[in-house]
Amino acid sequence: MAKARITIGRVSGPGDISVEELVDKPIYAVAPVPVYRSISPKEGPVVFTVQPGQNVGTLYSWVKDPQGRGYWFQFYDANGRPYYTQIKPGLYDKQAALAWGARTVEQVEQDRQERERADSAGPLDDLFKIPPSTKEAIKWAALGVGGLLVLSIIRK
Repeated sequence: MAKARITIGRVSGPGDISVEELVDKPIYAVAPVPVYRSISPKEGPVVFTVQPGQNVGTLYSWVKDPQGRGYWFQFYDANGRPYYTQIKPGLYDKQAALAWGARTVEQVEQDRQERERADSAGPLDDLFKIPPSTKEAIKWAALGVGGLLVLSIIRK
């Protein structure tokens, strides 16, 4: 499934939460949230309206509207039947999602960069904090010394 950047707060931009971060977390309403059995309101009436402060449900997934009108959250009720709410700014409690462990898009990217740095770290990085330019100089110096040793052995 393609990554979707959604806004569950009131303003889009820094602090957006990627929908992947919301899966398996409870979603709370900050405004009345209509609940449908289908992602097309024309196919069925509102079956329930979640009031501000109430738990909409634990997010199972999200789906793209086939008519191209955005994305919908998908939940399951206690009987295992799916229900849907449209993803629109201002309907969902962003702070509650963050409190339940969701990370913003910026936090996810920062964590990814830190993992990449840790994965690319050499054995000396655990012992010393060596700047990349110094590591490069050490590498070339070691190659030069090694080359001189090889030449001196060959000449003998």
